[in-house]
Amino acid sequence: KVQSDSSDHCKLLPSFYSAAYFVDTFFVPDIRDDEEKYGDAFGNALVEWWDGYFGPHEPRDSRPLRKDVTAFVTDNVNYNIGAFKRHWRQRFPEAQHVRCVAHVLNLVGAMFRDHPCLSVLREVMAKARSILKGKRNIRRRRRLGQFLKAVLKKDVPNPPDWADTRWSGWYDCACWCGQSFQPFRQWLAKEAGSSDAPATVTDFHTWLGENAPLVLLQLVFVIENADEVFQLLEDIQVSVASTFVPSKHPRRAKPIMHSVYNKLHGLHTKLQNLADSKCLGTATESQLTRKNHAGKSKYDVSKWRASFLDVVQGAATKLWKYVGKNMELAKQARILDPRLIGALSEDIGEYDLVFPPPLQSEIVQSGQWRLYRESVAGNTSKFDILEWWEGMSLRLPLLYPHARRILAIPHTSCDVERSFSVWKRVRSDKQQSMKLGTHKAYVSFCFNGAVPAPQTV
Repeated sequence: KVQSDSSDHCKLLPSFYSAAYFVDTFFVPDIRDDEEKYGDAFGNALVEWWDGYFGPHEPRDSRPLRKDVTAFVTDNVNYNIGAFKRHWRQRFPEAQHVRCVAHVLNLVGAMFRDHPCLSVLREVMAKARSILKGKRNIRRRRRLGQFLKAVLKKDVPNPPDWADTRWSGWYDCACWCGQSFQPFRQWLAKEAGSSDAPATVTDFHTWLGENAPLVLLQLVFVIENADEVFQLLEDIQVSVASTFVPSKHPRRAKPIMHSVYNKLHGLHTKLQNLADSKCLGTATESQLTRKNHAGKSKYDVSKWRASFLDVVQGAATKLWKYVGKNMELAKQARILDPRLIGALSEDIGEYDLVFPPPLQSEIVQSGQWRLYRESVAGNTSKFDILEWWEGMSLRLPLLYPHARRILAIPHTSCDVERSFSVWKRVRSDKQQSMKLGTHKAYVSFCFNGAVPAPQTV
């Protein structure tokens, strides 16, 4: 799925930032058993498609390099990375490879869920899921809710959907268990004591009785020490997953690049600080030691703590591996925010990723750099940086195209992946006789909605 934000093909749209527009679909051979070959096939296919769709029909060796492509946004699979390194970077020298932030956050969160030192939490959630998940367990979930309300004397939120396949579901379950752990054990004992209790319930009750001290302590530890990390993860994921896709329904505003990467930098700093600290507070450490001396849990506290620190350090390393390369671009992109002009350097040479060096002298000599530096905007709650640049396009004609180019870079591939669902609805059993070209036009219409397509496409 290819989304166009080129000025030549979106110039008739109402504003440059309002949406990512579906342009076309192309297919490549399915040879995923060999990632390198698939990456080559995918890389070549996109280059050929781009030249055939946007560029002149010339022999490939004589085609000019395209410097109007700003970024390739992909997930983290190896064949996409290989396609960029071996093909797209040579053909589009000005392009950046942006890893989908939503995928990166999933990888970071999964570090906590999948690490062996937290396998006990993963197991208790899997066992709880087996007795509470799905339609067949509706009555049991209802009995659990009634029991918790009677014991705690207050309305208790329903247990999560126990979707422990994602880090967010895993953490939601951990928070719920941490708040309702002892009443949940009482309810489980009551359920296991009934004559018609299934084996899954009785086995879970027996297992939890043997491992309850370790489960409770790990729950408390994760919630106390990693809560801020997961709150940041969730906040960033929700914000970047908002969409540019045109719709008649109002949607959340898409955050601009430097604000997203500021949050990512804050998340990395939080992970590093947690990894560098002793982590276990005095109260938690004494509780762990007391449980050990009482013989209720048999594990090495210091070893377990070191393992958790390894998890945190690994999460910080993975996050920086995927987003660190784009931090410099995001840092320089702050100059495009008129609210931050006064706090940044006046030397245009420090922003070579935003304003190409060959054009910097022209921008300065035209007086537009001075004019922009004097156009400090107030930081109000209703300020929209994208509308501000749209309004300044005539006064800053040399700066505006570069602001448009950088601010239009998406942070995720969520919009593109949503088009997969559109394609699935279009290519239904009732529409199998459609030709490929008709399918493409129909998908483009469904994806782009009522917004008129550019006449130049």
